[in-house]
Amino acid sequence: MARDVSTVARVLNVIAGDDPLDPRQGRVARERDYTADLDVAPRSLRIGVLDEGFGWPGLSEPATDSTVRTAASQLAAAGMAVETLSIPLHRQGIDIMSVISVEGATSTMIEGFGQGNNWKGFYPVSLNEAVGRGLAARGNKLYPSVIALALLGHYTRTRFFGRYYGLAQEASRHLHSAYDSALARFDALLLPTVPFQPWALPTKRPEVPQAVSRAYLTLHNTAPFDATGHPAISLNAGFTDGLPVGLMLVGSCVIGAALSGIGFIHSFVIEQADVVGRIGFFFTAPATMAYLLLAAVTWLLPRFSEADPEKGVI
Repeated sequence: MARDVSTVARVLNVIAGDDPLDPRQGRVARERDYTADLDVAPRSLRIGVLDEGFGWPGLSEPATDSTVRTAASQLAAAGMAVETLSIPLHRQGIDIMSVISVEGATSTMIEGFGQGNNWKGFYPVSLNEAVGRGLAARGNKLYPSVIALALLGHYTRTRFFGRYYGLAQEASRHLHSAYDSALARFDALLLPTVPFQPWALPTKRPEVPQAVSRAYLTLHNTAPFDATGHPAISLNAGFTDGLPVGLMLVGSCVIGAALSGIGFIHSFVIEQADVVGRIGFFFTAPATMAYLLLAAVTWLLPRFSEADPEKGVI
């Protein structure tokens, strides 16, 4: 989103606020000066290090966990109150969001041609038509992870009639409450964005099992906040073997703007410690699953021009 947190704050001053054509926003804070959050005093901030965000069995890498914990200790040295806390339900967040996204994305992105139905807002009709024609003509060219999601979503919707989608949405409310209870004590939660080092870019199209698994293995810490809608920002905590490590700060749905101030202090502390340079900062939730699907659709749209829009087939 930007190369530093102060730029993020300035961008938010321009783009943030209520959009009457976007029903996904929910509770939106009134317009404010986000740059004012950059002056927050470190000693007034409380950070909760989410224990369940570390040590994922078979997934987390010790070097990644250690780098994020070291960055947390630097925040404590800067004067913030940093404590470890436990939210056991966080470990089920990836499963809750997986069920929601499988049926929800199938309904909205595939059957709903990128938009779905029954919500008030702006409907770009040209996008609906382009996605619909493209799926009819070249749906088999979708990335394997999207095809797998659509197949599973269609099966569960027609076999179980939305039962598990509804149960997952109910579970997400409990997850939301668990995070809110913690955020009543802390200004932000801290955990790794992705619990392992980045993978090397493939030199050729991967096999289907690898393509599907790698599309979702990065989401264990981010997807739970997609399910609940809590805002998060990812910062560079340092490097392991020359590769960047993401540190995620998660805030309250009501006062998420405070993340800018915490992020600014974090970036100042770690730069003063000569740990990292100005790598870049971006918000990670609530958007991860939607961005993956939209990226897949965006990748396909230029290829749809090869199809006959009237016949809907190559």
